[in-house]
Amino acid sequence: MTQVLRDAGCTVTPFAPPPGFKDITELLDSGKTIDDLVDFSRAEPIAEEAPSKEQEQVAEPEPVVDAMGDLSHQISKVLARTELDESTRLLRVSQMLSQFNHEDKFDKGRLVNWREFLNEPVSEEYDWVIPNLIERGERIMVVAAEGVGKTMLARQVAICAAAGLHPFTMERIRPIRTLTIDLENPAKIIRRTSVSIMGAAINYGHTKDVNAFLLIKPSGVDLMTQNDRSIIEEHVEAVKPDLILIGPVYKSFVDPGGRTSEAVAVEVAKYFDMLRDYYNCALWREHHAPLGSSMSTRELRPFGSAVWSRWPEFGLALQPDPTAVGEYIYDVRHFRGARDERMFPTKMRRGKVFPFEVIEYHKIGK
Repeated sequence: MTQVLRDAGCTVTPFAPPPGFKDITELLDSGKTIDDLVDFSRAEPIAEEAPSKEQEQVAEPEPVVDAMGDLSHQISKVLARTELDESTRLLRVSQMLSQFNHEDKFDKGRLVNWREFLNEPVSEEYDWVIPNLIERGERIMVVAAEGVGKTMLARQVAICAAAGLHPFTMERIRPIRTLTIDLENPAKIIRRTSVSIMGAAINYGHTKDVNAFLLIKPSGVDLMTQNDRSIIEEHVEAVKPDLILIGPVYKSFVDPGGRTSEAVAVEVAKYFDMLRDYYNCALWREHHAPLGSSMSTRELRPFGSAVWSRWPEFGLALQPDPTAVGEYIYDVRHFRGARDERMFPTKMRRGKVFPFEVIEYHKIGK
């Protein structure tokens, strides 16, 4: 490049970092200034060859970093390297982001020796998010027909737990941080139908400082795209919730076409598992039941791919009790075998203080 400029009639004085420094960025980062550059004006000019496209593609990627703050700093350093052309800088930034997203966030599994694994000292205590109900890292899916109230149930769980109130037994518990991601309802409806829940939770709960957060996005998201995944991750990162409640499932992705519903569901389920593992939280998801001749005869399983029937640790189904007369009574059943024993309701009714009041509940197991 120096010789090209000279051939064009320019006066060129080449400078370079002193020994021990890779480039000018590293020199400046060390606290030195451009006055510390070495003058090579008396040296014979050396013709520099521009790197080929093939060389640019196999350029050594920047090291992967562990924290988002460090990643941002490293990206800034790459973008400031003016000796690299724009396409090379963008390529390296893309490599860093790709490695961060896929290597740092996704579970790589753990290889162990069986005997050593079984001999490891392990605490048998539960890491409860909500005592006797939801443990950290677990997945709950609630299935019901339209209008039964699965969204109101999720709000009751989110607000009560954040206020330090067990959403079913109404006993005081340790308050947690919750994030509700509503992909269906506009803000006005959410406000009208939730104000009484918040007031009652504060009145009966453990604290008035309720760390219950709400992301309102009635247009839904497409978790098949990196852009919408980034939106979710930005808010989860800001809240750092113990429990994420999101629904409905059908508003969380757009079928891209050309793939089976099973393949699409697997990809979305893996993304939710990544959120659960990376942020060490529990998940509560809403889903619709398949159509039937009436709400009381719908199949008690998630609509669509069978992935959603296999995915949760606890699969709950709300169904109106056809024998109830004069009030709204719901049976709480299970569309899959539970993976542990918990105190889930078996029968609820529409409440006067909260959306739901428990009539009966008992332990369920494998």
